[in-house]
Amino acid sequence: MSVDALGGRRFPGKVRFEALTGIDTGGVVTFPVRVSLRHIPGVKPGMNVSVRIIVANRRNVVRVPLDAVAQDGGSASVTVLTADGKTAVRSVKLGLANNKEVEIRRGLKPGERVVLAGGGGA
Repeated sequence: MSVDALGGRRFPGKVRFEALTGIDTGGVVTFPVRVSLRHIPGVKPGMNVSVRIIVANRRNVVRVPLDAVAQDGGSASVTVLTADGKTAVRSVKLGLANNKEVEIRRGLKPGERVVLAGGGGA
């Protein structure tokens, strides 16, 4: 978490409670969470903090922009730019995702180029 009043300094914390359902306020869904941290000089009750909760993390994986993935029911595919400059659609298995990128668990190798929905390569 980072503490606004301390210049955004970051401190590790531990999630002690998370709500199962969120609260919708004008299209923004908020999930109440309780996070604890060790005693840190200068941090006081009532201070505003920003919390980033990591629920899963993988390193050294193939990932592509969400715009590069087409989904139809339970299947997903990407359009790959081949060595001869042509395109080919390839089935892929998806993994972890955030709001920008998705992990490709199977079907794409590191370094292969995919075509985005807008037509540019990535």
